[in-house]
Parts: sequence; structure tokens; C-alpha cells
Amino acid sequence: MITDINDYIGLVSIPSPSSDEALDSLEKELEGYENIALKNLLGYPLYKDYLANQTDPRVIDIIQGKEFEFTFEGSTVNEKYEGLESSTSLLIYWNFYNWLSRNISTSSNVGELASLSENGMVINPNSKLVQAWNLYIEKAGEIPNTYIGRYGATRLGFTIDKNSLSTYPHYNDNGSLYNFLLSNKETYSEWVYGINEKTNKNVYNL
Repeated sequence: MITDINDYIGLVSIPSPSSDEALDSLEKELEGYENIALKNLLGYPLYKDYLANQTDPRVIDIIQGKEFEFTFEGSTVNEKYEGLESSTSLLIYWNFYNWLSRNISTSSNVGELASLSENGMVINPNSKLVQAWNLYIEKAGEIPNTYIGRYGATRLGFTIDKNSLSTYPHYNDNGSLYNFLLSNKETYSEWVYGINEKTNKNVYNL
């Protein structure tokens, strides 16, 4: 697991496991979510290399973060991508989103029942889900206001071919993983980005 269980606090708070066995189970669950995110964000070719070459400098930069420079709307931008190991890593928010989604309800022989808090009150998790998702997208890299299709996205008439880095634009000036990889596309030439966008929807309509 890349993230540290102690970093799941505040908005992304996950209750402390009651035993070593429970901790091991939780960490394996979170590690599974991490692998899904990385395969989506890096694309399978780069993800495969990431797994096989953890000591490669370019993989270390993805894990530990690095300063970078790029041009956005005619101006030079100097930013820092924080890395996957950061205590506020994009993976923290992705993992929490998936963990909370999985634990909203519990299965029974009569269907799905909403989980209860300790005092018996049902808590609506939607606000946390939306906040966690949007923070994940902000840190991973958003392609906003898009029509997302099977092979790419169109924004204001501009078509992105997921398999052609030359069609990838910078959409903002933040230190996202997307902007970092795009600014270093010669180094990460096999990168294929999984297109994502923010939401303000009631994810579970609760």
C-alpha cells in the first residue's frame, strides 16, 4: 500500500481497525483501490512499468513528487506535483471515496440496509463522497465541461485522442498528476490518461 493508514483523518477519516487482522484486511482493500486508480491514471503500459521498476527515477518522481514547469495561457507556470506518498495524496481521497461507498450499506437477506452510526442515526454520506471525489479529481487532473466518450473527450469542439499525447492540453495551472505527466510527456511517452471530471451530484441519491 502506498498511502499511510495514519493519514486518513478529517474529511477522509477511517475508523481504526480493532485488530491486526482487521488492519491487514483494510490495508489490502485500500491497496486494491490504489491499483485501480493508478491503472486508470497512468494507462496500462506506464502502470506496468511503474510496478516493475520502482527504482527507476521517473517512477520515483511519480511516487515522491517533483517540481515542474509548463506554459498555460501564454504564461510560464512553476508548480510542484506532490506525489503519491504525500499525506494529502490523490490516492487518499480516491481510497476514502471507494471505502465509504463500499461501507454505506450492509447486505442482508432482505436486501441492502443503510449502515447506522453508534447512536442509531443514519448518516447521509453524500457530502463527503462528493468532496472526496472532487479533491481526487483536482489532484489527479480534471478535464472539465466535457462530453466523455469511449475513446476520448470533446471540450468546446476540441477532441482529445486518449492514445495521442499531442492532443492533450493543459486545462489549468495546478500541480496535478495530469499536468506533471503532460509537462514531461517525452519521459512518459507511453502514458494514456483515464479521463475524469468533477461532480456535484448526489452520488447515491440519499
